[in-house]
Amino acid sequence: MSKEAELAGVYFSPFVIELLIAAVALLSLRWLLARMGLLSRVWHLGLFEISLFVMILCVVVYQ
Repeated sequence: MSKEAELAGVYFSPFVIELLIAAVALLSLRWLLARMGLLSRVWHLGLFEISLFVMILCVVVYQ
């Protein structure tokens, strides 16, 4: 199990760190997919992005 992270005296849950990692990975993947022109083929962009975020978060949490 991961320990808490401390920044300037404030403790953060490991889940917060995992959320940040997943968000950075999502932004990178969105940039890559937009650059390749694949995001224009998605029917519902918001639904696609949230499902992609959940999948990335599951990979980060359960690795």
